[in-house]
Amino acid sequence: MSFFATARNSFIIVFMATRPLRTYLAIYLVSTGTLTYEIGLMNLFSLAQGYHFAFMVISIALMGIGAGGAVLMATGWSGGQQGGEGGGGEGGEGAARLLSVLAALLCAASVLCYMAANALLFDPVKAAWSRSEFGKILAQYLMLSIPFVFSGAIVSAAIRAMSERVHRLYLADMVGAGTGCVLILLVLTVSGGEGAVIVAAFLFFTAALLFRTPSRLIEAALPASALILLALAAFLPGNWLEARVSPYRDLSAALNFPGGRVLETVHSPSGRLDVVES
Repeated sequence: MSFFATARNSFIIVFMATRPLRTYLAIYLVSTGTLTYEIGLMNLFSLAQGYHFAFMVISIALMGIGAGGAVLMATGWSGGQQGGEGGGGEGGEGAARLLSVLAALLCAASVLCYMAANALLFDPVKAAWSRSEFGKILAQYLMLSIPFVFSGAIVSAAIRAMSERVHRLYLADMVGAGTGCVLILLVLTVSGGEGAVIVAAFLFFTAALLFRTPSRLIEAALPASALILLALAAFLPGNWLEARVSPYRDLSAALNFPGGRVLETVHSPSGRLDVVES
Protein backbone atom coordinates (compact mmCIF):
# COMPACT_ATOMS: atom_id res chain seq x y z
CA MET A 1 0.00 0.00 0.00
CA SER A 2 1.39 3.41 -0.94
CA PHE A 3 2.08 6.19 1.55
CA PHE A 4 -0.73 8.35 0.16
CA ALA A 5 -3.24 5.52 0.44
CA THR A 6 -2.22 4.90 4.05
CA ALA A 7 -2.51 8.60 4.87
CA ARG A 8 -5.93 8.76 3.21
CA ASN A 9 -7.22 5.76 5.17
CA SER A 10 -5.90 7.20 8.44
CA PHE A 11 -7.61 10.52 7.67
CA ILE A 12 -10.92 8.75 7.01
CA ILE A 13 -10.65 6.68 10.21
CA VAL A 14 -10.04 9.77 12.36
CA PHE A 15 -12.91 11.78 10.93
CA MET A 16 -15.32 8.82 11.12
CA ALA A 17 -14.55 8.27 14.80
CA THR A 18 -17.19 8.93 17.45
CA ARG A 19 -17.64 12.53 18.52
CA PRO A 20 -16.07 12.09 22.01
CA LEU A 21 -12.91 10.62 20.45
CA ARG A 22 -12.73 13.45 17.90
CA THR A 23 -13.19 15.94 20.73
CA TYR A 24 -10.29 14.44 22.69
CA LEU A 25 -8.07 14.63 19.62
CA ALA A 26 -9.15 18.21 18.93
CA ILE A 27 -8.46 19.31 22.51
CA TYR A 28 -5.06 17.63 22.23
CA LEU A 29 -4.31 19.64 19.07
CA VAL A 30 -5.57 22.91 20.56
CA SER A 31 -3.36 22.43 23.61
CA THR A 32 -0.37 21.46 21.46
CA GLY A 33 -0.90 24.49 19.23
CA THR A 34 -1.37 26.86 22.18
CA LEU A 35 1.96 25.91 23.80
CA THR A 36 3.70 25.99 20.41
CA TYR A 37 2.25 29.45 19.76
CA GLU A 38 3.14 30.77 23.22
CA ILE A 39 6.77 29.65 23.14
CA GLY A 40 7.07 30.81 19.53
CA LEU A 41 5.92 34.29 20.60
CA MET A 42 8.51 34.25 23.39
CA ASN A 43 11.19 33.50 20.79
CA LEU A 44 9.96 36.35 18.56
CA PHE A 45 9.74 38.87 21.40
CA SER A 46 13.23 37.93 22.57
CA LEU A 47 14.55 38.55 19.06
CA ALA A 48 12.65 41.76 18.40
CA GLN A 49 12.79 43.55 21.77
CA GLY A 50 14.86 41.56 24.28
CA TYR A 51 14.41 38.70 26.71
CA HIS A 52 12.68 40.87 29.36
CA PHE A 53 9.77 41.46 26.95
CA ALA A 54 9.68 37.74 26.10
CA PHE A 55 8.55 36.98 29.64
CA MET A 56 5.53 39.24 29.04
CA VAL A 57 4.14 36.50 26.79
CA ILE A 58 3.61 34.25 29.81
CA SER A 59 1.31 36.79 31.44
CA ILE A 60 -0.44 37.36 28.10
CA ALA A 61 -1.18 33.63 27.82
CA LEU A 62 -2.34 33.27 31.42
CA MET A 63 -4.61 36.32 31.21
CA GLY A 64 -6.05 35.25 27.84
CA ILE A 65 -6.78 31.66 28.83
CA GLY A 66 -8.38 32.75 32.10
CA ALA A 67 -10.42 35.41 30.31
CA GLY A 68 -11.65 32.81 27.80
CA GLY A 69 -13.19 30.72 30.56
CA ALA A 70 -14.61 33.82 32.26
CA VAL A 71 -16.22 35.07 29.04
CA LEU A 72 -17.83 31.69 28.45
CA MET A 73 -19.30 31.69 31.97
CA ALA A 74 -20.47 35.30 31.60
CA THR A 75 -22.43 34.45 28.46
CA GLY A 76 -24.43 31.88 30.43
CA TRP A 77 -23.83 29.09 27.90
CA SER A 78 -25.45 25.94 29.30
CA GLY A 79 -23.07 23.50 27.65
CA GLY A 80 -25.54 21.28 25.78
CA GLN A 81 -24.40 18.00 27.29
CA GLN A 82 -23.13 15.54 24.67
CA GLY A 83 -25.05 12.48 25.67
CA GLY A 84 -24.14 8.90 24.92
CA GLU A 85 -20.96 7.49 23.44
CA GLY A 86 -21.78 8.95 20.10
CA GLY A 87 -22.47 12.38 21.50
CA GLY A 88 -25.76 12.67 19.62
CA GLY A 89 -28.64 14.96 20.27
CA GLU A 90 -29.41 18.59 19.68
CA GLY A 91 -27.31 19.71 22.66
CA GLY A 92 -24.31 17.75 21.41
CA GLU A 93 -24.67 19.27 17.94
CA GLY A 94 -24.76 22.76 19.40
CA ALA A 95 -21.67 22.18 21.53
CA ALA A 96 -19.77 20.69 18.59
CA ARG A 97 -20.74 23.62 16.39
CA LEU A 98 -19.57 26.15 18.99
CA LEU A 99 -16.24 24.34 19.50
CA SER A 100 -15.65 24.19 15.75
CA VAL A 101 -16.37 27.90 15.32
CA LEU A 102 -14.11 28.82 18.24
CA ALA A 103 -11.28 26.70 16.83
CA ALA A 104 -11.63 28.29 13.39
CA LEU A 105 -11.58 31.76 14.99
CA LEU A 106 -8.51 30.70 16.97
CA CYS A 107 -6.78 29.68 13.73
CA ALA A 108 -7.50 33.05 12.12
CA ALA A 109 -6.71 35.09 15.25
CA SER A 110 -3.36 33.38 15.82
CA VAL A 111 -2.12 34.68 12.46
CA LEU A 112 -3.93 38.04 12.27
CA CYS A 113 -3.17 39.12 15.83
CA TYR A 114 0.51 38.29 15.46
CA MET A 115 0.72 40.20 12.18
CA ALA A 116 -1.04 43.22 13.72
CA ALA A 117 1.18 43.19 16.82
CA ASN A 118 4.29 42.74 14.69
CA ALA A 119 3.36 45.79 12.60
CA LEU A 120 2.99 47.87 15.78
CA LEU A 121 6.67 48.26 16.64
CA PHE A 122 7.14 50.17 19.87
CA ASP A 123 10.15 51.99 21.32
CA PRO A 124 10.88 50.57 24.82
CA VAL A 125 13.11 53.54 25.72
CA LYS A 126 10.50 56.19 24.89
CA ALA A 127 7.84 54.17 26.74
CA ALA A 128 9.24 55.58 30.01
CA TRP A 129 7.88 59.06 29.22
CA SER A 130 5.72 58.73 26.09
CA ARG A 131 2.08 57.74 26.54
CA SER A 132 1.80 56.80 22.88
CA GLU A 133 4.64 54.27 23.15
CA PHE A 134 3.17 52.85 26.34
CA GLY A 135 -0.16 52.63 24.52
CA LYS A 136 1.52 50.57 21.79
CA ILE A 137 2.78 48.10 24.39
CA LEU A 138 -0.73 47.83 25.84
CA ALA A 139 -2.20 47.37 22.36
CA GLN A 140 0.26 44.56 21.60
CA TYR A 141 -0.58 42.95 24.93
CA LEU A 142 -4.31 42.99 24.24
CA MET A 143 -4.02 41.88 20.60
CA LEU A 144 -1.79 38.91 21.41
CA SER A 145 -4.11 37.82 24.23
CA ILE A 146 -7.03 37.27 21.82
CA PRO A 147 -5.85 33.84 20.52
CA PHE A 148 -5.41 32.66 24.12
CA VAL A 149 -8.93 33.85 24.93
CA PHE A 150 -10.28 31.55 22.22
CA SER A 151 -8.04 28.70 23.44
CA GLY A 152 -9.30 29.05 27.01
CA ALA A 153 -12.90 29.25 25.81
CA ILE A 154 -12.49 26.04 23.80
CA VAL A 155 -11.20 24.02 26.75
CA SER A 156 -13.85 25.49 29.08
CA ALA A 157 -16.65 24.78 26.59
CA ALA A 158 -15.47 21.19 26.08
CA ILE A 159 -15.36 20.57 29.83
CA ARG A 160 -18.81 22.09 30.31
CA ALA A 161 -20.30 20.07 27.45
CA MET A 162 -18.65 16.77 28.45
CA SER A 163 -18.40 17.13 32.22
CA GLU A 164 -18.87 13.39 32.73
CA ARG A 165 -15.64 12.79 30.75
CA VAL A 166 -13.63 15.63 32.25
CA HIS A 167 -10.79 13.27 33.26
CA ARG A 168 -10.23 12.28 29.63
CA LEU A 169 -10.40 15.88 28.44
CA TYR A 170 -7.87 16.86 31.10
CA LEU A 171 -5.60 14.03 29.94
CA ALA A 172 -5.84 15.19 26.32
CA ASP A 173 -5.14 18.77 27.41
CA MET A 174 -2.06 17.88 29.48
CA VAL A 175 -0.59 15.49 26.91
CA GLY A 176 -1.13 18.12 24.23
CA ALA A 177 0.67 20.76 26.31
CA GLY A 178 3.61 18.41 26.77
CA THR A 179 3.67 17.65 23.06
CA GLY A 180 3.70 21.36 22.26
CA CYS A 181 6.76 21.89 24.47
CA VAL A 182 8.60 19.18 22.53
CA LEU A 183 7.28 20.13 19.08
CA ILE A 184 8.45 23.73 19.45
CA LEU A 185 12.06 22.54 19.70
CA LEU A 186 11.80 21.10 16.19
CA VAL A 187 9.88 24.09 14.82
CA LEU A 188 12.35 26.63 16.19
CA THR A 189 15.24 24.66 14.72
CA VAL A 190 13.70 24.54 11.27
CA SER A 191 11.94 27.88 10.85
CA GLY A 192 12.15 29.98 14.02
CA GLY A 193 9.28 31.72 15.80
CA GLU A 194 7.56 32.67 12.54
CA GLY A 195 7.23 28.99 11.70
CA ALA A 196 5.69 28.36 15.12
CA VAL A 197 2.84 30.74 14.26
CA ILE A 198 2.06 28.81 11.06
CA VAL A 199 2.34 25.38 12.69
CA ALA A 200 0.07 26.41 15.56
CA ALA A 201 -2.52 27.86 13.17
CA PHE A 202 -2.55 24.61 11.16
CA LEU A 203 -3.12 22.61 14.35
CA PHE A 204 -6.03 24.89 15.27
CA PHE A 205 -7.52 24.46 11.79
CA THR A 206 -7.33 20.66 12.09
CA ALA A 207 -9.02 20.88 15.48
CA ALA A 208 -11.86 22.91 13.94
CA LEU A 209 -12.50 20.07 11.48
CA LEU A 210 -12.33 17.42 14.20
CA PHE A 211 -14.81 19.16 16.48
CA ARG A 212 -17.44 19.04 13.75
CA THR A 213 -17.27 17.30 10.41
CA PRO A 214 -19.36 19.62 8.20
CA SER A 215 -22.37 17.97 6.59
CA ARG A 216 -23.19 21.00 4.49
CA LEU A 217 -20.98 23.30 2.45
CA ILE A 218 -22.01 26.41 4.38
CA GLU A 219 -20.84 24.82 7.65
CA ALA A 220 -17.34 24.50 6.20
CA ALA A 221 -17.12 28.18 5.24
CA LEU A 222 -15.48 29.44 8.44
CA PRO A 223 -12.79 26.71 8.71
CA ALA A 224 -12.12 27.07 4.97
CA SER A 225 -11.71 30.83 5.34
CA ALA A 226 -9.25 30.26 8.16
CA LEU A 227 -7.26 27.86 5.96
CA ILE A 228 -7.15 30.38 3.10
CA LEU A 229 -5.88 33.05 5.50
CA LEU A 230 -3.24 30.65 6.77
CA ALA A 231 -2.08 29.85 3.24
CA LEU A 232 -1.91 33.54 2.30
CA ALA A 233 0.14 34.38 5.37
CA ALA A 234 2.52 31.51 4.74
CA PHE A 235 3.12 31.85 1.00
CA LEU A 236 2.49 35.47 -0.07
CA PRO A 237 5.68 37.42 -0.80
CA GLY A 238 6.65 40.33 1.39
CA ASN A 239 7.78 38.66 4.65
CA TRP A 240 4.47 39.34 6.37
CA LEU A 241 5.39 37.15 9.32
CA GLU A 242 9.04 38.15 9.72
CA ALA A 243 9.66 39.70 13.12
CA ARG A 244 10.39 43.46 13.06
CA VAL A 245 13.52 44.02 15.12
CA SER A 246 13.92 47.03 17.42
CA PRO A 247 16.47 49.62 16.23
CA TYR A 248 18.27 49.14 19.56
CA ARG A 249 19.10 45.48 18.87
CA ASP A 250 22.58 44.47 17.62
CA LEU A 251 21.21 43.16 14.32
CA SER A 252 19.60 46.51 13.47
CA ALA A 253 22.81 48.35 14.36
CA ALA A 254 24.89 46.06 12.13
CA LEU A 255 22.52 46.52 9.20
CA ASN A 256 22.79 50.31 9.50
CA PHE A 257 26.35 50.20 8.19
CA PRO A 258 26.74 50.92 4.45
CA GLY A 259 25.95 47.85 2.36
CA GLY A 260 24.77 45.90 5.38
CA ARG A 261 22.83 42.74 4.55
CA VAL A 262 22.09 39.37 6.09
CA LEU A 263 23.98 36.56 4.35
CA GLU A 264 22.62 33.64 6.33
CA THR A 265 20.28 32.98 9.22
CA VAL A 266 20.49 29.90 11.44
CA HIS A 267 17.66 29.07 13.84
CA SER A 268 17.83 27.01 17.03
CA PRO A 269 15.68 26.62 20.17
CA SER A 270 18.16 28.78 22.10
CA GLY A 271 18.16 31.71 19.66
CA ARG A 272 18.95 32.91 16.16
CA LEU A 273 22.31 33.55 14.51
CA ASP A 274 22.53 36.06 11.63
CA VAL A 275 25.63 36.32 9.47
CA VAL A 276 25.89 39.97 8.34
CA GLU A 277 28.02 41.52 5.62
CA SER A 278 28.72 45.26 5.47
